[in-house]
Amino acid sequence: MDDVHIHLNNRSFLYGDGFFDTLRVEDGRIPWLELHFERWTKSCEAMGIDSPFQETEWERWILSILTTQSARVRTHLWTGEGVQYGNRGKVETLVQVFPWERQMEIPWSGGLVLDEHLPKGKYQWMKLNSSFFYAQVEKKIFDRGWDEALLMNQDEELVEGCHSALFWKRQGQWFTHPNGADGVWSTAKAAALRWGTPEGEAVTEGRLHVSEINSVSDWAMGNALNPWTTFSLLKV
Repeated sequence: MDDVHIHLNNRSFLYGDGFFDTLRVEDGRIPWLELHFERWTKSCEAMGIDSPFQETEWERWILSILTTQSARVRTHLWTGEGVQYGNRGKVETLVQVFPWERQMEIPWSGGLVLDEHLPKGKYQWMKLNSSFFYAQVEKKIFDRGWDEALLMNQDEELVEGCHSALFWKRQGQWFTHPNGADGVWSTAKAAALRWGTPEGEAVTEGRLHVSEINSVSDWAMGNALNPWTTFSLLKV
């Protein structure tokens, strides 16, 4: 850490002008690779940056530094020093690798609907400004011993969790909020919409008002590390 130097004009340091994507490597391959790269590309577009990689180059970049067959990986991109408004050409990238093991198939024992509302705005606003909000909500979850929060937008529609995409089942059909509509674009959500649940049931886009919670028969959460986790709604 003592060897790290950040230029005072680094835009990421000054303005948080960057993003990251978390993915898993399992048995030497990247599940949902094309969906992760689509999210990476969407993030670049939202910030006005041309991606420095094509999809195959991005995959090689990640796999080239791995020393294990399974890992949790964070890919980062940020704008460096000397970048002016309207010019996002100079970027820096980083790959971080952490240990990862497949989560045991144990359903979560609780969920929570909070009265905080996600700011309703464009994708890039959420991508660049939501970290502090999520940290506040996470503390409330952990203080209560629960696994996840269900977050609402200003229309009181359930949108996502702090860590995961949200899925619900009504009248025999699985739904999820439109991908990226009021929150971060989710690879788990994109995968479910494309390939369905682990049991092969179709998932379609829908909207769920908080007043309709009691009509839901089943709940699930998903993210890149744990694609599909069922849970019981402990308290509203």
